[in-house]
Amino acid sequence: MLLDDFIIDANERLFMIRDRLNGPLGQPQLAEIYKHVRTINGLAMHLEVSHIKAISTAIIQLLECVINGTAGFSGRLDNLFQDSVSFLQLCLKELKLKISLGCEEQYLYLLNRLQAEVTIRTG
Repeated sequence: MLLDDFIIDANERLFMIRDRLNGPLGQPQLAEIYKHVRTINGLAMHLEVSHIKAISTAIIQLLECVINGTAGFSGRLDNLFQDSVSFLQLCLKELKLKISLGCEEQYLYLLNRLQAEVTIRTG
């Protein structure tokens, strides 16, 4: 898979995820979001796109907590997932423009928030 194909596919998946996040969230919707994030993560791992891989891995861990019932879906988590989708779309946009992923500060901030939530949820 070429980087351009990855960008197109990941963007489409992120738009589908955003649609699910804007509607009622039950197990089927969360399972679909999880599937899309895992696909993005696998492709990012294969293409060695580190920012996207790290954020999507943290999202997967947090989604697993929600799906397994060890965490409820709260407004705080909803905002965190929305921020994550926005950040991944920004990464894809920068990737498309062939600009270095020079959003290190925002990346670290978001990754820390995601990892803190995972730690809280998994105890």
